Amino acid sequence: MAELVTTAEFAEKLGVAEGTVRHWVRTGRVSPERVGSRLMFGAVQLAQAVKSADGSLPPLSAKQFANRLQVTRHTLYGWIAKGLVTPVRVGAQYRFGREQFAEIITGGPAEGAREGV
Repeated sequence: MAELVTTAEFAEKLGVAEGTVRHWVRTGRVSPERVGSRLMFGAVQLAQAVKSADGSLPPLSAKQFANRLQVTRHTLYGWIAKGLVTPVRVGAQYRFGREQFAEIITGGPAEGAREGV
């Protein structure tokens, strides 16, 4: 997420409603950039939102996590095998914390893996 995204796209990446994002802006939880009259969000704002959520955002499934990172699930499973991401097992499924998503987006440990995809 190197580019700036709209409120709707930002909400979709976090899996919350647009109204929730607007509320976060009003209360100072997230500080977007203004481009004309539009609110735009980048990786910094994503990290802000995730860090300030205090566990209130549910974990992501493998499909959700891969979609938000714009990689295939096959690539994601390769990262798991290499130890680049560490999901939590819930029964037979993987779950990923929003913090890990924000870490990757802002240049965390798996960022180098994306370049090889």
